[in-house]
Amino acid sequence: METAIVSARAKQEYVQVIYQRYRGAQRPEKQRILDEFCQVTGHHRKHAIRLLNSPAPGAARPPRRRDAFYSVAAIDALRAIWEAAGYPWSLRLKALLPLWLPWARRRLRLRPAVEHQLLAISPRQMDRRLAPHRRPLLQRLYGRTKPGSLLKHHIPLKTDRWDVATPGFTEIDLVAHCGSLGDGEFVHSLNLTDIHTTWVETAAVLGKSQAAVQAALEELRQTLPFRLRGIDSDNGSEFITQHLWDYCQAQEIQFTRGRPYKKDDNAHIEQKNWTHVRKLLGYVRYDTSAAQAAIHALYRGELLEGLGVVRARTSFDTFGLEALFVEGPPPVSLRSRLGQFPRAVSWFGARDPCYRRQLAALIPASIVAAPVPKAGALRTVWEYLVDTLAPWCPLGTIDASSLLVPEGWRAAARAALTAAGADLARPFLLAHPGAGSPWKQSPASRFARVLERLASGGNLAVILHEGPADHTAAETLASALGEPTIRLVEPSLPELAGALSLAASYLGSDSGVSHLAASVGTPSVILYPPQTVGQWAPWSPTARPMSVGAEGEIS
Repeated sequence: METAIVSARAKQEYVQVIYQRYRGAQRPEKQRILDEFCQVTGHHRKHAIRLLNSPAPGAARPPRRRDAFYSVAAIDALRAIWEAAGYPWSLRLKALLPLWLPWARRRLRLRPAVEHQLLAISPRQMDRRLAPHRRPLLQRLYGRTKPGSLLKHHIPLKTDRWDVATPGFTEIDLVAHCGSLGDGEFVHSLNLTDIHTTWVETAAVLGKSQAAVQAALEELRQTLPFRLRGIDSDNGSEFITQHLWDYCQAQEIQFTRGRPYKKDDNAHIEQKNWTHVRKLLGYVRYDTSAAQAAIHALYRGELLEGLGVVRARTSFDTFGLEALFVEGPPPVSLRSRLGQFPRAVSWFGARDPCYRRQLAALIPASIVAAPVPKAGALRTVWEYLVDTLAPWCPLGTIDASSLLVPEGWRAAARAALTAAGADLARPFLLAHPGAGSPWKQSPASRFARVLERLASGGNLAVILHEGPADHTAAETLASALGEPTIRLVEPSLPELAGALSLAASYLGSDSGVSHLAASVGTPSVILYPPQTVGQWAPWSPTARPMSVGAEGEIS
C-alpha cells in the first residue's frame, strides 16, 4: 500500500509538477488526477481542488480591490475636523466626530451623504486616509530652544518637586510661533504656571532677546495675585542670561533650571504650553508687531483688559470661589488670593447666605449685589450695576466715555476685512443679525428694511458679521437683502472690536456684539423686543435703542 507524502516541501513540489497537467486536462482526466493527488498527498478532495484551481505556485496573487466608499468631500471634511480638533488619534477622533458635526455643517456646508460617510468611517480607515497629512506634521519646528552656556554654574539644577505648600514657585517656557520656518524674527509666547495653584499667565514677545523676555516676566510678576518666589526654566539661551540672573537676584526670586533635553523636569509648563498656547494659536507663523500686540491683548483677557476696562481676570472655576458656597473653612490658597484685595463686589450669590457670610469673613469691605431686576423694572440693568457700586463710586464719578480700541486690534481687523473682500476706502455699516435667544432676534424682513434705510442714507457698504451660532441668521438676512454681501465670519474678539471701531455705523439685535459696538463708540442702532428695550438698553450716548413691534412697526 502506497504511503502519503508527509513533507510539506515535497507536497509543494508535487503540486508544481502536477499543476499544469491538471489545468490542461479534460474533465474525466481531471477526476483521475484528483484521485491520484489525494492518495499521494493525503489532502481532502475539496482542498485539492482549491489548490489546483488557484494561481500557479510561486505566482503573485492578484490584489483584492474594491471601489472607494468614502468620497473626496468626506475625507476633506475629516481632515478639517481632525486639524480643528488638535490632531487627535483615530479612536478619539471617532468619538469626537458627532460633537464636531455642528461646527462642520456651518464651516464646510456638509451634505447629508457626506455626514453619513463621516459617521461610518472606522478608526483604522481614518489612520489610512490621514497618514499622508500626518507625515508633514512630524517635520514641524516644535521648539527653537538653543542651549545657553553662560552662568550655568550659577543657576542650579532642580529635578525634585517644588514646595507646593506655598504659591509663587513657577515654571516658565517660551513657545515659538514660527510656523514651519525658523528663520528671522517671530512672535514667542512666554508661558508661566504656578505649581501650587496651577495659575497660568502668558505674554507675547517679538523675538527672544534677553531684554524682551525679562520685561515680559516683570509684567507677568505684576499680574500674579501672589508674590513670585521662584522660576524654573529649561536651558534655553533666552533664560540663561546675565540680564535675567541679575533681575532674579534683585527681586529675590529663586532661579533654577531643568536638565538638558529632559522635558519631564518641566512637565507642568509643557502641559500648559499645549492647553493655553497651542490649542489657542496653533502652529501658524506670526512675525509682525501688530500680531504680537493682538496676541498679547488676547492673553491679557481678549477684550476687557485689552480695552483697559480691567487690570486682570480669571475664570470662576480657576479662582476656586465654589468653596465659599459650603460650610467650613475655605482652602488656604483661596484665602491667600482673596485676602490681598481690600474690596470686592459680587453680582452673584445674593440668595446664598453661606456665600455672603464666607465672602464677608475674607473681605470685610465686600458687596454682594441684589439680583438683576426683572423685565418691567423702572431702570436699566446698567443703572442697577452702577448703583451697586454707589458706596465706592457715585454715578457722577464713573467715566462713561467710549473705550479706546488698541491700534493692533484695528490693524488685525483691517487684515480680516480685506481678506473677506471689503473695500476699506469706502465707509461701511457692520450688521450683526444674530442674538443669544430666538425671541431677541429681529425678523429678517424687518432687519433688512432698517439695514437698507441706514445704508442708503449714508451711502455705506454693508458687511455682515457672522459669529459661531449665526450662520442661519446671516443666510436668512442675505436672502432677504437679495444681493451679495461681504461677511466677516467668526473673527476673534480683538478683531471684532477693531472692526466695530472702524465701522461708520452698526445695526444689530439685542446681543453682546451690540453692547460691544456701543462701548467702542460706534454710532449704533439696536433693535429690541418691546418688553426689554427699557431694561437692556446700552450705556452709551452713541447707541440708539429701537423697539420692533409685533406688526413690524419700529419706534
